[in-house]
Amino acid sequence: MHEAETQLAVQRWAATGRAHTSSAAKKIKRFIVAQVSSHLFMQLVYFFGHGTASAVAGMPPAALCRHYFDRSARSCYNKTFYRWLHHAPTGMKLLFVRHAEMQGDPYACPPPPVHGCLTARGAAQALRAQRALAGTRIDAALVSPYGRAVETAQIILQGRALTPHLCDFLREWLPNGALRGLSAAHHAEVMRGHENSYVEEQWKTDLGEGCFDMYARICPPFLAALRSHGIHRRMGGYVLDPPARETHIMVVTHGGTLNVLLCFLLGLPPFPLGHFAFELVGLATLAFVERMGIFYPQLVIPAAGDPTAATPADT
Repeated sequence: MHEAETQLAVQRWAATGRAHTSSAAKKIKRFIVAQVSSHLFMQLVYFFGHGTASAVAGMPPAALCRHYFDRSARSCYNKTFYRWLHHAPTGMKLLFVRHAEMQGDPYACPPPPVHGCLTARGAAQALRAQRALAGTRIDAALVSPYGRAVETAQIILQGRALTPHLCDFLREWLPNGALRGLSAAHHAEVMRGHENSYVEEQWKTDLGEGCFDMYARICPPFLAALRSHGIHRRMGGYVLDPPARETHIMVVTHGGTLNVLLCFLLGLPPFPLGHFAFELVGLATLAFVERMGIFYPQLVIPAAGDPTAATPADT
């Protein structure tokens, strides 16, 4: 086999199936191919000359090159550059934000632009969130249609050429229709009575939507929304289209809905009581790390007093 034929076979193999979508990874792979191709011919001569090539003698050139390349690649797998090549961190993030302090009808869905659904303190809370996220890129915003969520998103997105996408599936827990006609005091009394029972008895009650009902209403359309941005759920994780590797999506909604989404994305089992307690305008970030072409979400917990601390994918 001529060295030129060997190089061509390696280059063709590198360009099919194994080429990484990251430009940086492509550069490293080209470097590896160049290094391997410069020595591969001598390695093949060595193996043929020592009688160890009988098992591969019938292979076509491309398969033969792949055999020895994979052999070399596995031997150096634990080296930092090669581990980085196949487990490159992704910049893709999901930002989950709870709305600010509200006033007025909690079920109001006024058309944007929305005003008057937040208290003065709530507007100040949203403004602080806007300043905190000023240095964070946001490529899309999925927002509950309730006024308090829309107004919160509007304030956070001030100065950005981005329009919130209102998603009906992001509504908060849906109560029994009869509860909507109750006075605030009577409504609070009914809810307190609900809290005086065991959580295991609250999977489904007369008060409204059950736990599994919420998951069925929220999760399938949320996955459809992710697919529209090139993020596909596969094999317990996610497969990302190349443009989605750097996408930042903000979700502005309610405490119960946020609990459903985080439990679903992180693989926690459904439970009537939420696992996550979101303060008003509380923020949770999911970063994604790659393993063998599948991306898995990780909850980012920043250092105390430093909301911009490095994510797990950065270290």
